[in-house]
Amino acid sequence: MVLKEFADQVIKRALKLVDDIELCIHTGKSIEYEINNEKIAPSLGLGQASVGIRVLKNNMLGASAITRLDVEEAMLAVSKALTNLKPTVLTGFSAINDCRQIRNYDKNVLNIFNNPEKLRNVAESMQDNLYSVAKDVESFAAGVSASYSERCIATSQGAIVSQKSSFNAFADINSIDYDYIISYSLPDNFSKVKCLARNVYEHLPKKFITPNGLNVRGKSVDVIFDPECFSAILRTLLSEKVYGSSKLAGLTKFRPGQKIANEIFTLIDTGVEDELLSSTPTDDEGTCSHENVVIQDGIFKMFLYDKASALKDNAESTGNGMRRAILAEDSIEAPVRETLRGLKIKPGEVRLNEMINDTKKGVYIKSLMGLHGANKARASFVAGVHCGKSIVNGNMEHVLQPGAWNIGANLFNLKNEKGMLQTIELSKETLNTGSAILPWVKVKLKF
Repeated sequence: MVLKEFADQVIKRALKLVDDIELCIHTGKSIEYEINNEKIAPSLGLGQASVGIRVLKNNMLGASAITRLDVEEAMLAVSKALTNLKPTVLTGFSAINDCRQIRNYDKNVLNIFNNPEKLRNVAESMQDNLYSVAKDVESFAAGVSASYSERCIATSQGAIVSQKSSFNAFADINSIDYDYIISYSLPDNFSKVKCLARNVYEHLPKKFITPNGLNVRGKSVDVIFDPECFSAILRTLLSEKVYGSSKLAGLTKFRPGQKIANEIFTLIDTGVEDELLSSTPTDDEGTCSHENVVIQDGIFKMFLYDKASALKDNAESTGNGMRRAILAEDSIEAPVRETLRGLKIKPGEVRLNEMINDTKKGVYIKSLMGLHGANKARASFVAGVHCGKSIVNGNMEHVLQPGAWNIGANLFNLKNEKGMLQTIELSKETLNTGSAILPWVKVKLKF
């Protein structure tokens, strides 16, 4: 049963019981070949489905979810939603307009499911290329996968269906360095994928170093953040400052027109970037996705809203209402919350190799541990370095000793302390992480 037909049947029957109904439907399938040292194991996911349901009845909101496209089961879920109604400012769900479709679907990815041996051959080649040069690898974890999904957002006032595909490959060597490739389309050829693990190994320093060994303990040094790492920092620290609900609750002092970052810093929240896997025609409430300029040339420009927070603040939804799970919440039962979508930062003028070459003594950080414990009210964090390398005179000489490196910083200015976004330097190159297109970031921090 196609998604829209399923949605139409559920909505038609549900409107006899409720004032309005909203469905957020996902179906998909995936195939992966997982590499664990010298073993390769296939993993196939078929018939994956989730249906998030919200209903309105007498100015009250209820929610439920199911994991099958079954109309009868959906009606039971509607009845369940009516038993946990709560007050809401919503008076109706979205009238779904003709929102722009996102071009993040490649039918060639779908063809992989008819020829899975092609994917296995890529995984075997990655494995063979590594072990042809590496005899001292303690652990090798990698994978090659393809997925396809369909999504339907439907209310009593319309529906929109979209498709998405993805191809992913990753390789981790000794749990101290890794690399990945992610795209909505298949590569033109698989040579880069096949050499992924070998390239990680060949660029991996053989020695470890501590802060004392590098003589940086208590000193301010250059830190270069990988785009994926900086994306995680932004998502952790920025959200409390830019959501409309935070403004309403008094959790942010930001106001449009306020200078909060260096003038080279421009940040865009986007749900319409074709290259990002996170992009969709609408948010999970059926509001058309937008490109929202949150910070422009260091100036805060706007708050981000879902429908409920927009109504409370006499504003319009910015297309940021997503079913976002927190802590132990089940993702399909998570309530709609304001959520950063895809992130884009305007790149700088400095080449990455120049950024590294100009570093006399510093570190390159690829990932952090413990960001979940950040102080979101202050937009500050203290976290351990999970993956990183030292830089001495422009050369990456050592792996940062796991468990020995901790770093702390604040994103924005605090009293007598400059924020990262004030001292920032941005690379000319950018990296697509699947949910962000960001440059490499260089700042000065103290260990």
